[in-house]
Amino acid sequence: MATREVKNAIHGDANIQAGGDINIALPPQARLASIIAYVVPILAQQMVGAVQSPTDVAIIAKLDHNSVRRYRQMVEEYAVYGGTVERILEEVDDSIPRAKTRTLGYFREVYLRTVAKSLPAGEAFSLAHVRTCADELIDQVVSEAVSVVADSNNTAEISVEDLRVTVTTLTCYAFIACKVLEKPT
Repeated sequence: MATREVKNAIHGDANIQAGGDINIALPPQARLASIIAYVVPILAQQMVGAVQSPTDVAIIAKLDHNSVRRYRQMVEEYAVYGGTVERILEEVDDSIPRAKTRTLGYFREVYLRTVAKSLPAGEAFSLAHVRTCADELIDQVVSEAVSVVADSNNTAEISVEDLRVTVTTLTCYAFIACKVLEKPT
């Protein structure tokens, strides 16, 4: 699969954060927190089976290991929202047992299906393939999760832009937790 550069621009009245070639309008932190609290239960319900707990790995090493380019800056700057995401996931976990673990499991399952679909016919999984199309794999994981939440019929109050930013933020969280792309060995 050939790599291609894609530029996305989301315009709005919120703050703008540049993430490589991706420009994302970030909602205010309070709004992001409420959207995360809404999105996590929907994604958590997609995972029924057992999933492992997240493992911390150096973020830069993981970005380098997977050859992430377009999402690199966004993941590196994720620390701005990292504490908020963690806090909200813990709060949701209190009301919906294992929601955090199941949400991370959902992202892992979507990633594995996405990478399997991206393989050329007859080609086995390889880290070289992941490195070639890491950013496109992240794009596809984000798109599928956005579709799942949008199809849940309860998103009328959430703009498409806010939903996409929230899911992208959760995908960055899942990347850092080694659920999206590959863990350095």
